[in-house]
Amino acid sequence: MRDYPSFQTERLKLRPLRAEDKAYLEEIWSFNEIAEWSKSIPYPLPDNFAEAYLSKKIEARDKGDFVCYILERKDNQQVIGYADIIFEEDEATPEVSFFLHPDQHSQGYMSEAITNLLALAFDHYDIEQFCAYARVENTASQHLMAKLGFVCEREFLDNESVRGEEMIRRFIVTKQAFQSVRLRAGCAGASGPALEIPTVLVSAVVLVDADDRILLAQRPEGKSMAGLWEFPGGKVEPGETPEAALVRELDEELGISTKNSCLAPFTFASHSYPKFHLLMPLYVCRIWDGTPEPREGQQLAWVRSNKLRDYPMPPADEPLIAMIRDFL
Repeated sequence: MRDYPSFQTERLKLRPLRAEDKAYLEEIWSFNEIAEWSKSIPYPLPDNFAEAYLSKKIEARDKGDFVCYILERKDNQQVIGYADIIFEEDEATPEVSFFLHPDQHSQGYMSEAITNLLALAFDHYDIEQFCAYARVENTASQHLMAKLGFVCEREFLDNESVRGEEMIRRFIVTKQAFQSVRLRAGCAGASGPALEIPTVLVSAVVLVDADDRILLAQRPEGKSMAGLWEFPGGKVEPGETPEAALVRELDEELGISTKNSCLAPFTFASHSYPKFHLLMPLYVCRIWDGTPEPREGQQLAWVRSNKLRDYPMPPADEPLIAMIRDFL
């Protein structure tokens, strides 16, 4: 499943489509000039069309087949348009489409939104090109696509439109062709637009035995970063302290018990992954009851501090190795 987080541009906030956006969609689709250029939006809009559309698209989103962003102005929080990406099973090239409220035309909002959306998709996901479609008569959309680096690939007669047969042009923009566009637009950074990714608080511990060996756990198959070794711990749940989370995780994962007073704060890790930012306080513990045993399918290893680099670790954990070696 593709996860597209909210993000901001200079003047806009782009957030994923929600069920409560029904009223906005009904409003924007009530304009004939909007429905006129869409092959799937009828005019006038039938009753319950927006509700059915939302239900279908949210289901497709949850399967990773569809992404839709609502465009909000940052200065007044007004919803002014939307842009979507469709991933067809039998189509290797995802399709991007967009609509803007008629009152917001000629202000550069859609160019700003799509430029940053393409930058996000090209930088963070395995996408090499996008396609887009426009009726032959829709010169405004074609002008915008040319500005974004799209080139016309072919022209064909489409008989699937709600208005019957129409001449359509298919446009393509490749990752390479888009680079000059993003440079002009100020989206040249490797990370694309400023993502609103969540910060995840995870608590971890360096368990040190009587022989100064450190316990590592290998992430099992089926989990992200499977096969990598890490320090025991887990996510801090709402209402928990990092220490309380560790006490709980050590019991659940390893079958050992300890107390908050046995956890000595040592250092922390702060690392950005593509979908979240990790903040991980790291503790040292030498006192616990019980013998660690794998309870969640993980492999365990007691490792000397000078051998830690022999065990591949997640990017957030690797910088901690030198400090642990110096400490021990």
